[in-house]
Amino acid sequence: MKYRQGFVEVIGQVHPGLVNIETWQVSAAANISGLELESERLVDADISANTELELTPAQARALAVALTAAAYAADGVS
Repeated sequence: MKYRQGFVEVIGQVHPGLVNIETWQVSAAANISGLELESERLVDADISANTELELTPAQARALAVALTAAAYAADGVS
């Protein structure tokens, strides 16, 4: 999934029993419009930072609940 500064990648089972969430921050000089993370036009030098979270299934579900609540609050829905 794209976000303003790059990509968010969610993968299950990279490590057994865990959910991986990784953010890839792309250099401001790189043009990512129309690109996906797997694009061959995106080279290592375009990535300025990344963060990986390894969550248990319970942690991933708790994060999903928190994100959903925050999304409803941002929409003004209680």
